[in-house]
Formats: sequence, C-alpha cells, structure tokens
Amino acid sequence: MKSLLTPLCIFISIQAMFSQGSVGVGTATPNSSAILDVSSTTKGMLMPRMTTAQRDAIVSPTIGLQVLNLDDMCTDIYDGTYWIKNCGLKLIGHDTAASIWIQKASFPQLLDFAVGFSIGNKGYIGTGFTTVESRQFWEYDPVNNAWTQKADFGGTARSGAAGFSINNKGYIGTGYLFFSALRDFWEYDPTNNAWIQKADFGGPEIYAAVGFSIGGKGYIGSGRNQNFDYSNEFWEYNPANDTWVQKTNYPGEGTEGAVGFSIGSKGYLGTGNSSNEFWEFNPINNAWIQRANFEGEPRIEAVGFSLNGLGYIGTGQAGPTIVGDFWSYNPATNLWTQEANYGGEARVGAVGFAIGNIGYLGLGVDDLSLSDFWAYNLFPVAPIYEHTFDADNVARFDDGIWTREMENIFLSGSGNVGIGINNPSQKLVVNGNGVFTGTVTASCGVLACSDMRYKINVLPIEHALKNITLLQGITYDWDKEKFPEKEFNDRHQIGISAQELEKVYPEMVFTDSDGYKTVDYSRLTPVLIEGMKEQQRQIEELQQQVRKLIEMVSSD
Repeated sequence: MKSLLTPLCIFISIQAMFSQGSVGVGTATPNSSAILDVSSTTKGMLMPRMTTAQRDAIVSPTIGLQVLNLDDMCTDIYDGTYWIKNCGLKLIGHDTAASIWIQKASFPQLLDFAVGFSIGNKGYIGTGFTTVESRQFWEYDPVNNAWTQKADFGGTARSGAAGFSINNKGYIGTGYLFFSALRDFWEYDPTNNAWIQKADFGGPEIYAAVGFSIGGKGYIGSGRNQNFDYSNEFWEYNPANDTWVQKTNYPGEGTEGAVGFSIGSKGYLGTGNSSNEFWEFNPINNAWIQRANFEGEPRIEAVGFSLNGLGYIGTGQAGPTIVGDFWSYNPATNLWTQEANYGGEARVGAVGFAIGNIGYLGLGVDDLSLSDFWAYNLFPVAPIYEHTFDADNVARFDDGIWTREMENIFLSGSGNVGIGINNPSQKLVVNGNGVFTGTVTASCGVLACSDMRYKINVLPIEHALKNITLLQGITYDWDKEKFPEKEFNDRHQIGISAQELEKVYPEMVFTDSDGYKTVDYSRLTPVLIEGMKEQQRQIEELQQQVRKLIEMVSSD
C-alpha cells in the first residue's frame, strides 16, 4: 500500500504546482507567462554541460537549444545554422579611478553664505542670502538627485550662520541680520520636519563662525562679534542636556569665514580672514595643536568637509581673487595635496557637506549669486569584469564611474572619453597618434602644441623661398577602387605630393607601417611665412634699385 501512495503523493504534489499550463518548481504559484517557473534562494539550475566537441556531436540540434560550453564557460545557443556565444563578464578585481567632479541638480534658487550639513543619507542647506537674508531650508536626495523644500528655519532669516548635525538632528545658530550678529540656536528633526529652539549659543552674538561635530557633541567658534571684532572663543554644545560649555579659545589668528570639519575624534579649523593657519582640536584634553599650514593661498569663506579620513578645503577668496582650487589634508601624514579644481566656476561663500563617500559643494557667489551644485566622487572604486573573445582579444570593463575597454578606452562619469589616458579632462582626450579615414571637422579650430617652453634647439627657417619653389601644387582625385578601406570621398582634391615634400622637408611627412605617407599641412605655414618675408625683402631691394635707376635717368 505504501508503494502505491508514494507515486500518488508525487502526482498530487505536481498537480498542485501546475496551474493554467504553467509548471512551478519550488513555488505553488508559477507565473502565468512562464511554462516553467523555478524558484529557490539556496539552489541554482543546471543545464547540460559539455565540451565544444561534444556539443558539435549533437545530432540535428533544434533552434534555441542551449548548453554550457566547458571550454570557455559560455552559454551556447543554436540559431538553426550556428552556435551563438553568450559569454558573461567575469569579475577579476577592482579598479580605483581618479577623483572627479560631477554636476548635479542645481539648487532651486540663487543663494550664498548658507549653512549645510548631512543627516543620514540626505543633505540639507538653509538660511543664507538671496537678495535678502533667507529662512528657507531644503533637503537634497542624492539617490534621486532632487531637492525638496522643508519647513523654514525656525529663527529669523540670516546669513553667515554656523551649523552641524548630531544623532540624526540638524543644528543652526548664530549668524547675521541687518547689521546685527545673532546667538539663538535651533534644532531640526527631519522625522517630523520641525524646528525647536534650544539654549542660545554660549558665547556672544557672532557671525561667520565655524561649526562641526565630534561624536555626540557640537562645536562653534571663531567669527566676528557684534562689534565686528574677531572672536577666538570656542564652545561645545551637548544636545543631551541642551547646554553650552566654553572650551580653550582657538589659538590661531582671530578669524572670520574660516573652515571647520571633524575627522574621527578630532576637529580641524583653519584659513579665514586671509589666513592659511590650520589647527587640530582634541576634545579629550581640550587642547589645540597647530598642524601644517594650508598650502593653497590664504583665503576667506572657503568650504570644507571630510571624506574617508581626509579633510578637504576649496574655493573662497584669496586677497582680491576668487578661487576654485581644491585641496586634501591627511592627518596621518600632516600633508596637503592639491586635487582636481572645483568642477564649477570659482566662488566665495559656497556651502558643502559629505554623504557617505561623496562630497557636495555648490551655491555661493562670484560676480553674481550662483545655484549650481556638484558632487566630488572620491576615488570611485568599481569591479572589473573581463571577457575573452579569443587568445589575442580580451576586453575589460569597469562597472562604475569609468568604463575601460580593451585596456585603452576610458569613459568618465562626466561624459569625457579618453583613449590611452584614464582621466580625460575634455570631451575627447587621445594620448598617442590617431588615424582618421574620413573628414575631421572642428567648428572652433584645431589647436597644435606650440608653447616655447616645450622647445629646445630653436633655429630660424632658412632658404624658405628656394625650397617652396621646389614644391609643386597639384589637384587630384582619390583612388577609391584600389583603397576601399580608406573610405575616401568623391570630392576633387588639392594638395602636394608627400614624396616630393619629403625631399625638402622630411619633418612634415610621416610614413606608416605599410609604407604609405601622410602630410602635416599645418607645418607648411611657418615655411610660407618665412618665404613671404624673403620675397618681400627681394621686392623691397628691387624697388630700391628701381628708384636709383629712375633718379639716375632723371639726373641725365
């Protein structure tokens, strides 16, 4: 009886998974669009596995037949005539590309001297100056690259305020409004989109101060007070009991518009009021240590943030000049390194923050207020996949900010393409020689490297006119039938013979590996210039001789 029940149970089980012409394995509700629906989170599905020789021995394969080819680990699909390779990309490692700036959605209005910080995976910017001081407060979502207006800042409108975030709350205080410095202090809760006033800043009314957080404490210091005097006071805020405690004064120059950020358990403050001093604050022993001076030009109202254990400072005003350079600081080595310049135009009074491994910087003012917003992608790391076509052709691809093909072609996230170079700064950058079979069109001209600083052994061109007379200008048509691979056009041509030019100016002629020659016509220009100058001298000499002859005839 037991032997009869077992097949019956199996039959009933299969019937239970069979619905409207669909069969389910591992699921009682197979998808109606599939004849077979296999579901599992712990097991895979195996197709027939065989070598190429075994595959080719299959008798009368039908269209759509699939096998896993063990010779190259590709899925082979029969199309009725041939076996089609369906090879995946194999993960062989990871690549690190150069840090780059990528433009993001612009801030919804023109704004400068605002406050910015991040809470979780969102960024926040508020207060600042438009045509007047502002109370607006906005949230940036990097996943959707979108801005959303949130509840207005709870205090009065202001610019030059200080802010930071602690434990998923944001804080803004101090600042400037109508020639008055401020000291009120507010907490923002993104969960209920609400502001709550907290204990006023412990020091005097100030503006253009620095704010950052370390662990569960916030810090505000430096800036200018109500009397427009520089302030060195430095205060710690504890959100747990809503209290302020004065800490050791900032020992650097009294500063306005400095930069501050934290790295791990230390805080850092520097620049400001055209200074390049840079200091480290240790909250454990309440002490400051001077670190290596900022290596960019001394500046005011720059922007700073920290990423992956490094600090970053950029933009600002250095003397009369608004700048856009960008620098990183490594606290382990106490060294500064200049990085890629800010992606937008130079500016002062911008705002910045970091979310995860990405820094964000934007807004500010140059001649006019600005709203553009940029992301700084710090050393983007992406997996490298490899696909083997055959023994001589291997393609590799980076699944990230860069795409690398055949080890030579790179596409950056900014849309720039590099050939033979992995950090293209323009739409197309080629490191090496290139061959074009068609027409190259440039709407704004073609530039050639010619800076005298690159050159040595500089000598004038001699006998230009004589050499020009040795050249023959010709008209001709391309031999399209003999050289179809060149894709020559049908237009009647004008030029010179490469072989003839090579006898006179071999520097202008290049010979490829097959012996065919090309001419750099642009190099004829300096020869023609010198030839015209020689000819002009001859004309002037002849004119002088003619005048003398005329004078001699006239005197007779």
